[in-house]
Amino acid sequence: MFNASKVRDEHEKVSRPWTILLLIDDQNGRASVTPGYAIEPFLDDEDWGIVLEMERDYFFEKDYETGVLRFLEGAGRILKEGAARARRGMRKKSSYRDG
Repeated sequence: MFNASKVRDEHEKVSRPWTILLLIDDQNGRASVTPGYAIEPFLDDEDWGIVLEMERDYFFEKDYETGVLRFLEGAGRILKEGAARARRGMRKKSSYRDG
């Protein structure tokens, strides 16, 4: 589904690889996450699983407002951690070249 949707304009084309798709299965009260290709290397799939597991009861009970808001809080933590890992990796590469 993520790759099949049409790109509306150039801005969307450029930003889509940096997006995160949260898919909610309304019939079964489940959710899944698909990060865009550009952001995927900076994130850990296990972290997404933990966040979704924590919010599973909200999705199962169809309390989507609470589930999505809590998911966004967890996603914020995951993104911050991923950014910090990426910065550390860039510093290490830079120090190897300089040293």
